[in-house]
Amino acid sequence: MAQVGDSQISTDQLTTGMSQLAAAASSQGQTFPTPGTASYQAAQQQALQTLIQLQVVRFEAGKCGRPCAASDAEIAAQLNSLAAQRFGGSQAKLAAYLKSIGYTATEARDQVQSSIEQQKLQTSVEHSVTFTPAQAKAYYAAHLTTYNVPQTRRVSHILVKSEAQAKTIRAQATPANFAVLAKKYSIDTGSKNIGGSLGAIRQADVVKSFGNAAFTLRVGQISQPVKSQFGWHIIYVTMVIPPHHVAEAAALPAIISSQLSAARTAAWQKWVATTLAYWNARTKFAPGFVPAASAAGTSTGG
Repeated sequence: MAQVGDSQISTDQLTTGMSQLAAAASSQGQTFPTPGTASYQAAQQQALQTLIQLQVVRFEAGKCGRPCAASDAEIAAQLNSLAAQRFGGSQAKLAAYLKSIGYTATEARDQVQSSIEQQKLQTSVEHSVTFTPAQAKAYYAAHLTTYNVPQTRRVSHILVKSEAQAKTIRAQATPANFAVLAKKYSIDTGSKNIGGSLGAIRQADVVKSFGNAAFTLRVGQISQPVKSQFGWHIIYVTMVIPPHHVAEAAALPAIISSQLSAARTAAWQKWVATTLAYWNARTKFAPGFVPAASAAGTSTGG
């Protein structure tokens, strides 16, 4: 059905792959496509791409060598983890499940091996990327305005549906009982159980009417009812944090973390694109099977 480099994928392998897809669909209560339909042909492509991906990952892990090899112990640990998570640790139940979705023990092991090798390939590529303190300092210097932090305020609120109810609650509200009233009356499920606390907010991050009210109150002051599209708010300001500039020393750890993560993601995506192009050029398909977008399949990107 296909040849990846010098490795062939047989009709029998594709037939097995289709059986596995059909069994998986059945186990989820889904109807598998009828042979001859466009959906069935798409499923064939999916099964073939899965088989191709297994070969590509195996080839690439082999080129990587020992750092990307999946040991017998790692494969066993993955299978044991699956048994523990889904079947209370029962290997017999795991085996029965695998049989129900058309997998032999060897095929299941191959899938787990491929998954481990793919993750190790990604780790190998990403760990070759660094982002140094010198680069972080250069980034900071180029983005100075980013580290100008506007005034923020720690705010709590009580949200209700009607103005009348808001006025009644406001008549009772004090700094001492605000949290209790929020737990009792607020309809904001995200904040009511923590006394109505919204944490630190910036005026630009909230709706205009709420922001205008919250940023004119003094610390310890409670607003009159304020209307927004969400309902009626009673707002309590507990702290004002003045505008400030984040110093270089304080900013560097976060810069290194975020930029290193972005650089590693970019390196992996570039590696995937290059690797897929390499194997696409070395993958041949049987007549009637239109090649999909990538030899290694979409999951190689993740």
